[in-house]
Amino acid sequence: MSSQKSSSRSSTPSKGVAKRAGGVGFGTDEFRFDILEPNNILLEEGVMDEELWSNLAFSLGLPSREGQRCNTETQRLAQKMRKRKIMSESQTFEFIKPFIESLVSTCPKLSQASRCIYHSDAVPSLDTFKNTVYRLPTPKPRISIGYYRDAFSLHHDELQNGIIQGPSGEPCDLNHVSQPVLNHYWPFLVVEISDISMIAARQASAISAATCNNALNLLAGAAEMDKRNWTSDSFKFDSKFAKAFSLSIHGKFACLSTHSAQGDAPHVATVVSMYKLDDDDEVASLADRLHSIMVWAQFNRLGEIVATLDQLDKKVHGNLSGLSLGNTAYDFDPSCLKTMKLQPPRRPDRMRIALKAGLPRWLKGA
Repeated sequence: MSSQKSSSRSSTPSKGVAKRAGGVGFGTDEFRFDILEPNNILLEEGVMDEELWSNLAFSLGLPSREGQRCNTETQRLAQKMRKRKIMSESQTFEFIKPFIESLVSTCPKLSQASRCIYHSDAVPSLDTFKNTVYRLPTPKPRISIGYYRDAFSLHHDELQNGIIQGPSGEPCDLNHVSQPVLNHYWPFLVVEISDISMIAARQASAISAATCNNALNLLAGAAEMDKRNWTSDSFKFDSKFAKAFSLSIHGKFACLSTHSAQGDAPHVATVVSMYKLDDDDEVASLADRLHSIMVWAQFNRLGEIVATLDQLDKKVHGNLSGLSLGNTAYDFDPSCLKTMKLQPPRRPDRMRIALKAGLPRWLKGA
């Protein structure tokens, strides 16, 4: 049967909840109902049925059936897990890290970051609830999989280092959004480990994955030609590539989840499957599914990101005509500037000028 969304409690925060999310443990009901759900991050109950997974896999170009991907690291992981009766977070991390590395190494454009802290600029937030009990903590995934700088051309790399306008008109550094960890671009798969419970690991994963997806929403909004579409309540960027995956681990069990927008909820976490990490066959099945997600990210998701950067490029260059250079309006056409014995601005400067023109009046003097 298909999984059902959890029902939300009242949005009134519990009395014992601290002002920031750091005061509430990831594994508590208070964290789920007082922090996650008011920020539109929902955890579905149960496991995704085969039909739902098949539809998702088909839309992304993933194989719907699990295979077996056996190598030295899959066998070693299962063996190490069998030898340990009690698993600490640090031990699990040391065991799972080379397993993930063995899969990432097959996709040369992918980057793996460990024990990282994401930049806060891409963390989902609701303006109404800023600096209240509803504020999400900054994600600190144990492992994050994204892209190397070399996955992008020099031109696309420049495009990812400008100032964009956020949904509420605030300036946002695209460099922090595209790289929540320095030189680690647009992550799509996170690994979270918890000693406390599986729900604690899943709730931590939900924030990290929502941040990955929200970064793409910010990029898509910046590239949107008609700002009215982006600033309206009805705008929602739900492209196929605005999806993330997570592996949540507690003890000897791993939970693979998908994170995407569903209906009116922008961030929904749905369990794809559960795996026993001390079973050779199940670890091989997990490796096969993770590898297929990485292949999708390298060949499909990356292409969609580049296409969105191209749209941002067209928007930036389309807005150059008639902008002011100093106190005088000039055409940014290089030949025109050469005739007037002026040097054209460098590309990052042109981006800043064009994007600044779209900012609210009160920000233009900043």
